[in-house]
Amino acid sequence: MGMQIHNIYTKGGSFLIKKVIMTGATGFIGYHLLRYLLDKNIKIWVILREGSQEIEMLQKIPNINVIICSLDNISQIDDICDERYFDVFFHLAWEGASGELRLQYKLQMDNAKWTAGCVEAAKKLGCKKIVVTGTVCEKQMDEIVHNKTFVRASNYLLAKDFARTMSFNMSKFFDIPLIWCQFYHPIGVFNKKNQLITNTVEKMLKDETLVFGSCESLFDIINVNDLVYGMYLLADKVKISNTYYIGSGDIRRLKDYLLSITEIIGTKSKITFGDATKDDLLIDEDWLSLYRIQRDTGYEPHWSFENSILELTAWLSDEDKYNLERWNLNASGCVCDT
Repeated sequence: MGMQIHNIYTKGGSFLIKKVIMTGATGFIGYHLLRYLLDKNIKIWVILREGSQEIEMLQKIPNINVIICSLDNISQIDDICDERYFDVFFHLAWEGASGELRLQYKLQMDNAKWTAGCVEAAKKLGCKKIVVTGTVCEKQMDEIVHNKTFVRASNYLLAKDFARTMSFNMSKFFDIPLIWCQFYHPIGVFNKKNQLITNTVEKMLKDETLVFGSCESLFDIINVNDLVYGMYLLADKVKISNTYYIGSGDIRRLKDYLLSITEIIGTKSKITFGDATKDDLLIDEDWLSLYRIQRDTGYEPHWSFENSILELTAWLSDEDKYNLERWNLNASGCVCDT
């Protein structure tokens, strides 16, 4: 038996969502949201660019319809897609969200333009609302602007912040509710290998020596399954535009998270912590509060950090099996038996 949707997420709720359209379905968060929506028996229209490797695989999954349209042409989506009146438009796609691509200002500006374009597209398709993924680090804008040294993530964060501001403005113009989802550090199966925690776990499994900066900043590591659960609740229950933070409720210094991983895995890796760097931006604990999402949706995270690390460990220890099963999904979002 392969990966299953955990039934803790299938209880309760108003279940008003029947039909959605989404971008970014083949990415890390998008994949897990796709599985969650399938488990709810929701019909999904997936926007993919021409040449995407996953087109053929997604077309075989019940309840999924594939639309070929690049984000550059998203304003023409109403000419490409005949379906109308979706309950939700989920926009998750963002090119260059990690690594050196965050430095490419032209790409980041395009991402902001495409995000605002998705608000217009949602209106043209008759969507009831649009849900967009941002990042809590958008709130570091003031620090970035006034920082005298260059921060490597600055172009990415500038674009994210601009995308949020422009999209809310466009949502008012088109009179469509916009829910902007902020989060900090999601982890889970199929995450990128260059992502901090995934990379750390992989190296610890090999007992490699690890060198970090000071790691004194606050962190909030959330399991991707909790993240998409929170996104679904917001899409289902919130009717007016707003920004929401989705977190784990387990806020720690990054150093404490890393030391905890060594205990969970039982690694022989030696860890060295150094000094703070210019790229260490401050996080305010208030930014990580779950008050608003809990008040408006009843959201409660279900995954402990320990279980999230154990899940990562299982995946990294048997990647071939997981990769083989990845797109072998049925209409309920569960991996089919083979």
